[in-house]
Amino acid sequence: MAQAERFLLDFGLRVAHRSSDGAEILIEGYGPDPFVYVARQAKGQTAKFGGAAYLVETREEPEKAAMIPGASAIVPLESPGGGEIVTLHDPAGHLVHLVFGQRAKAVEELDLEKLVVNYEDVKPRKGKFQRFEPGPAPVHKWGHYGVTYPDGQYRVIYDWYTKILALGVSDIVYRDEKPMTAFFHVDRGDEYTDHHAFFFKPTKPSLEPQVAHAAFEVHDFDTQQLGHNHLTSKGYHLCWGVGRHVLRSQIFDYWFDPSGFIMEHYADGDLVNQNTEVSHEPAGPQTLSIWGPPVPSVFKALNFISSNHSLRCSDLQSQLLSMFFSPDTHVDSQQIEKKGANRASPYAKTATARALLRHIKLLWNLKYRGEHGVKLLLPARRKRHTPPGNKVIWSHQDRSIIFDTAHLRPISICIKIVLSPFDRDYIHHQPFPA
Repeated sequence: MAQAERFLLDFGLRVAHRSSDGAEILIEGYGPDPFVYVARQAKGQTAKFGGAAYLVETREEPEKAAMIPGASAIVPLESPGGGEIVTLHDPAGHLVHLVFGQRAKAVEELDLEKLVVNYEDVKPRKGKFQRFEPGPAPVHKWGHYGVTYPDGQYRVIYDWYTKILALGVSDIVYRDEKPMTAFFHVDRGDEYTDHHAFFFKPTKPSLEPQVAHAAFEVHDFDTQQLGHNHLTSKGYHLCWGVGRHVLRSQIFDYWFDPSGFIMEHYADGDLVNQNTEVSHEPAGPQTLSIWGPPVPSVFKALNFISSNHSLRCSDLQSQLLSMFFSPDTHVDSQQIEKKGANRASPYAKTATARALLRHIKLLWNLKYRGEHGVKLLLPARRKRHTPPGNKVIWSHQDRSIIFDTAHLRPISICIKIVLSPFDRDYIHHQPFPA
């Protein structure tokens, strides 16, 4: 919890309320919402997403929601702002909370200047200067979030959010002429609202549905960039940014929090209403951003370290173990106790299977991730150079492992695991910094 709180403060949020036992903190921005984020101490070692909440205007809405099969009863909301809450489950199992009667707090004035910009042909700012203070980017509000859905459930999820929750559609993204991702706004008729408050996209094969990311609005680009610099200086792990999206147009900056969830700062997003035309776009990097760093594979393929640790660790283990056996040899977790590395493998001499397992466990305990994936350090057992330029590719179903031996060092090997947008896991060998 201490790490989570430290990150949230550095992210530009503030503590609104803390439980007496310290196991729960409610986090606020400087906008009217009493709180925008709830962090709770996980039970056990698995972090999970606790759902998202929508404000409703009349008590009739939670009363109708409470009649939906699987819904909770309407209960008082014991938190700043008060109100009542009812909880639903969408078809993928994600929690959706409806809140009625919550009192807004006073909006704090932070004296954030609306900059006057000088263009090449119009320069209204004369004799005045742009000056900024470094530090966290103050968060105004929680703006949107996204979840993933199981294979084949697009229409079921789409219908639930448009009919049960009555969200309006903003954009639909297609792959091979089939809809796969959709963005939704809070539909208030002619009134303009944020381009999207929610989106969903497909879950990767063998993974469970989970949260994609949560996004928080900041004042402007300069504030956002200052926040980026602050988070960088604190040593947090960047996911993707800074750049500008195509859909919604906002400037984005994504970060991993200490539990592995992705949190975004955004600024300058679009507004839509019921008369705004729904766009239909093909899937691909060109739909994600118009400028900024290359789209990281971990962003496209979801967070590699997340709620389903055991499944992913097992999948990673089977792939890495295959490095130490010949590419055409089937490997399961029980074999490691019965035999050492297959001497036919060109990498049999880099580490034993037992050492590999030990380092896999360390990897998942440390939960280290960088901008492009996670790293695992394996000790080399023999000082033996491999001929440069040699490559080995091992494939299994829709995943591949690529070894570039031109950059191997005799002392240690760093394996960088990178998820690609094409459902492949690429593992690159490269020198580990001294």
